[in-house]
Amino acid sequence: MVSPFQFTTAGKVRFGHGSLKALPEEARLLGSRALVVTGSRSLAASGKLEAILALLRDGGLQVTLFDRVEPEPSTDTVDAAIAELRCFEADLVIGVGGGSAIDVAKAAAGLARADSPTREYVAGKKVPERQIRLIAVPTTAGTGTEVTKVAVLSDKTANLKVGIRADSWVPDVALVDPDLTTSVPPAVTAQTGMDAFVQAVESYLSIGASPFTDPFALKATALIAANLPAAVRNGADREARGAVALGSLMAGVALANARLGLVHGLAHPIGARTGAHHGLVCALLLDAVLQFNLSTSERRLAELAWETHAAKRNASIPDSARAFLELCRSLLKEVGIRKSPEALRVPPDQVPAVISETLASGSTKSNPRQVTAGDVRAVMEAALQ
Repeated sequence: MVSPFQFTTAGKVRFGHGSLKALPEEARLLGSRALVVTGSRSLAASGKLEAILALLRDGGLQVTLFDRVEPEPSTDTVDAAIAELRCFEADLVIGVGGGSAIDVAKAAAGLARADSPTREYVAGKKVPERQIRLIAVPTTAGTGTEVTKVAVLSDKTANLKVGIRADSWVPDVALVDPDLTTSVPPAVTAQTGMDAFVQAVESYLSIGASPFTDPFALKATALIAANLPAAVRNGADREARGAVALGSLMAGVALANARLGLVHGLAHPIGARTGAHHGLVCALLLDAVLQFNLSTSERRLAELAWETHAAKRNASIPDSARAFLELCRSLLKEVGIRKSPEALRVPPDQVPAVISETLASGSTKSNPRQVTAGDVRAVMEAALQ
C-alpha cells in the first residue's frame, strides 16, 4: 500500500538555455515594481547583472536593486532587504544568484509584512504566509532553492543556522537558464554541484520519499554524477551545464517534498561554526553518513547504483550498494574535492550544541536510520578521518 503524501513545487517552472529572455514576461504577470535581490560581486563581475536589470527595465518594469547578500546570509541582511522593499513599495521580489541570494529573496518576500525582526523567526516564531510575489532565477546549479519553501539563514549573534519555511514561500516562478551558470568558477561549480548530488541522494533515502519524488531523485543523481566532472573541467560546456542544472532543479523538487537526511542535519550547525561552503561540508560528510545508513538503506543504495551505472542490475544488492558508495568517493576526486578537516572541525566546547541542533533538525528526523547523540558524534569523528 502506498503511504499518503503531498507534492508541492513552484507555481511555474521555466527551464532551458536562453530562457532568461522570458523574465520580463513572467515578471509583468506578477507585478510592476520589482526588488532584485542578489549577491555583492560575482553576478556583477560577470556582466550578467546589468543585462538582467536592463532586460527588466526594457520590459516595462520599475526596478530597484539590493545587492548586499553575503555567503551564508544573516538575519540582518534579510531585515535590510525588507527595508529596501518597503521603501521602494515593491510588489514583486526577484531573487537572482546562488542559494544565498534566493533564500534572502524568499525571506524578504515572506516577511515583508511581518512585525518582528527576522532573527525571531529563525529562533522559532511562527512564519507568516507570503504576501509579495516572488520569482527565483538561479545562477548556480546546486541548492534547488528555486522550487522549495525553505530559506536557510544565520543568526550570527546566536551562532545559529537554520531553515525557516512556509508552504507559501515556494516561488511563483522558477526560471532556470543553464547559460547563467557558465561563468561560475570550477571550485564553486564542484561544491554547489555536490550539494545538489547529496540532496538527490538523501531525498531518495529519506523516510519521506514517495512514488512522486523517487523519479526526480533518481534522475537527478544520475544526471549530476555523469555530468558534474565535465562542468567543472570546462565551464563553457553547455551540454554538461544544462544536465547539471536540470539535475539540481530535479533534486530541489525531490527534497522539497521528501526532505533530506543526516548530512544536511549536520551540515547546517557545522557550517555555522566553521564558515565553510555548505556544498563542501555536505560533500565531506556524505561518505560517513552513507556508511551509517548502509544497514537500513542497502536496497535503496543499490537502486542508486543501478541508475548511475555504478553496478549492473544483475549484481547483488550488497555489492551494488557498496559500488554506489565507491562512486560517491570517486566523484569527489573527479571534481577536485579533497579532505578538508578545517571545514568540519568545530571547537570541542561547541560539539554538544552541534549535536543538539542536529538532532532537532527536520532533515535528521527524515534520515532512514534513527539517529542518537552518540551516532552524531561518531559520524562527525568518522568524517574527519
